[in-house]
Amino acid sequence: MNFDLAEGEKRLQAEAGRLAGDLAKAGLPGEADAPRTRDLLGHLVPGLVAAGYVEGLLDPQASRPHAGVLARAVAGEEIAKRSPALYLALAADLDLFGWLVARFFQGEAREEILAPLAAGKIAGCVALHEHAGNFDGGHVALEAQARGDDRLLSGGKCHVVLAPASDLLAVVGKDGGEGALLLVEAGQEGVRIGPPLRTAGFGSLPIADVSLEGCLVGPRRVARAGAGLAALGAERENLVLATAAVGVMQRAFDAARVSADEAEGGHTPDQVG
Repeated sequence: MNFDLAEGEKRLQAEAGRLAGDLAKAGLPGEADAPRTRDLLGHLVPGLVAAGYVEGLLDPQASRPHAGVLARAVAGEEIAKRSPALYLALAADLDLFGWLVARFFQGEAREEILAPLAAGKIAGCVALHEHAGNFDGGHVALEAQARGDDRLLSGGKCHVVLAPASDLLAVVGKDGGEGALLLVEAGQEGVRIGPPLRTAGFGSLPIADVSLEGCLVGPRRVARAGAGLAALGAERENLVLATAAVGVMQRAFDAARVSADEAEGGHTPDQVG
């Protein structure tokens, strides 16, 4: 991206490029390879956090909704140039899941998730869609049922990015008729992660449908988020997709330039004195 970047943004951009490059040399995941994707996130996330990737992102203060957005965009582009799927996995984990937890949960319930998430020890994803890949917040119908202080969830979400590689799912639904975010352990009884879905151009990104059958969620894992939750999630999702697109376009441009130089001069740009 051609911006006049601040020094901190330049450092994060450079570090993101270095980390992604090192991981690419070690081997990127193959077709919907959830274990490998999870392993890569465990290495990538701590390095990015140390370089400032989560500046403003995991800040619960609503007064700073756009803090660090540019820095994450240029860092995301560097990762997406090497692996669009790896960037989308990172974004599902930190930019969407982490941001929602930071915004809507408080105290120990918040920190017991964000600390291991930022250390790359756990991964999370957001279960938004119910009927199609294009998210429309008005179509969220999943309703939590009260069982004492707990909530009972039954229903389904489709096209959940990173679901096969996640430890926690942030399920968007309703509680008492209001928008809510419910955190569900991926391995708990009643959660079924479907087979990885095949995608055009992002074959290494683990995406799957999720089925919830009588999943019990404790009160510490439920946050009332109001009617604006769906719109907020969709807005953040659009920003992620735009960043991934810029990385893909830059990757295509670089490949075209190399091919053109080879065709014209019989050598690559690196061979030019």
